[in-house]
Amino acid sequence: MSATTALSTYAPGRERQVYAQGWLDGFDHARLLHRSRRQRAAHRLTAGLTLATSAVRRFVGARVGVQPGTVGAILKGDVVSVPVMLTVEENIEYFSERGEPTPDELFEACARVGRIPAVALLVDLNNEGLLTPEAATAHVGDVWSSSEFPDRHLDHDVWRQLFALAGYTEDGRRATRPADALTLWRGSVPERRSDWSWTDNREVAERYAGGKHYSRPPGTVWQARVDPWRLLARNTQRAEHEYVVDTEGLIITS
Repeated sequence: MSATTALSTYAPGRERQVYAQGWLDGFDHARLLHRSRRQRAAHRLTAGLTLATSAVRRFVGARVGVQPGTVGAILKGDVVSVPVMLTVEENIEYFSERGEPTPDELFEACARVGRIPAVALLVDLNNEGLLTPEAATAHVGDVWSSSEFPDRHLDHDVWRQLFALAGYTEDGRRATRPADALTLWRGSVPERRSDWSWTDNREVAERYAGGKHYSRPPGTVWQARVDPWRLLARNTQRAEHEYVVDTEGLIITS
């Protein structure tokens, strides 16, 4: 059953589950929107909070709409421009029938399914021929950064395909790679030193190596001289000065 169908079917136990999920999803959505591309954050944060408010008000029997033109799949009475879909499967089924998602629609879809399932959503859309270069450019780097342990969620070969489709990006925009090789650092345990998240700020690597960042175990600060062709994306939204680096064959020292 889709989220849209569930909202229109009276089943008290199921309603509580769906509405509670809608509340949590709305605030997770708002949090992700706030992090993404600042020039549109205020508008989209409003959309995320509206989704949360809609879920709560529907729980007590009210209906609420949003202003025309709001980006994304926000309910307006019983009418939706794009259905509110909380699973990867629902999104794939919908876009397979309707066609490729726009970058804005993909933004909404990734926010709703969650930051880890968003990885699977990108892969499935790409496998179905539904991920456009424009949408990949806008979101592959952000989904990588948001998924917290991206190297563990997907094989590097598949990530290469996604980054190749996106092209080199800086915070979701096409950019020119640096002209010269960069000295980059990574803080991790030895067995994770060849993962792809690196930084040009040694202090960030030291925090990760210190074992107090995101509950990671203590590790080592690793260093590498990285040629421009290895750089896949630049992400700065988390203030970690991240470069995504293809480390295959890269010389890494401590």
